[in-house]
Amino acid sequence: MTHGDGQFVAVSQDGADQVMTSPDGITWTGHTAAANNSWDAVNYGNGQFVAVSFAGADNRVMTSPDGITWTARTAAADNAWNGMTFGNGQFVAVAGPGAGQQVMTSPDGITWSGQNAAAAYFWHSVSYSDGLFAAVSYDGFGTQVMTSPDGIDWTIRATPAAGVWQALIYGDGKFVAVADTGQVMTSDATTIPFGDGGNGGGGGNSGLIGRGGTGGIGGTGATSTTLSIPNGTNGTNGTNGR
Repeated sequence: MTHGDGQFVAVSQDGADQVMTSPDGITWTGHTAAANNSWDAVNYGNGQFVAVSFAGADNRVMTSPDGITWTARTAAADNAWNGMTFGNGQFVAVAGPGAGQQVMTSPDGITWSGQNAAAAYFWHSVSYSDGLFAAVSYDGFGTQVMTSPDGIDWTIRATPAAGVWQALIYGDGKFVAVADTGQVMTSDATTIPFGDGGNGGGGGNSGLIGRGGTGGIGGTGATSTTLSIPNGTNGTNGTNGR
């Protein structure tokens, strides 16, 4: 479900009317989807409602200017499109393994371009805030998050525990993900160390008759409260003995 242009819009995987709209979340009106597909996500941006489907006919995208009348669009690939978000002027959708690339982007919801995911996992949800797209997956033990500054180039990230990560959202200064298996994770550096500390420096070489050199200084670990954390810097090597 999403909200835009003064109304809520929800989509359904099956049923007679696979779209419903409401001005207040209380009274709802059903509408016909552009195709009888398994619509799984909907979002609003650039004056358009856009929905994606994880199964069905070839046209696994549909758009609407008002949430009522929908037009079928061609996805970048016939994949299981599970999640979609809008940010930085474009729509970004993610999918499980399928016929093509597992990420697709579009400035208008009509014309889509395929992008490579950071790993061939079952990506299920994607969110955006403050210049960063983040997605979570069903599988991929230990690395079930990927991030991107533009929706095109993606980097895999570590996760604190394996889980069937179902949904991801941003709010109150942090990303929050929930799993079918009961876990919750956030992007706080105290719970998800997405940056690796640097390597410690090597010790100095021993001199011919003197003592060994001074050991190097360990590297500085990276810390941040966002998912876009660089790795820490490596330490410097120690001085050689005399």
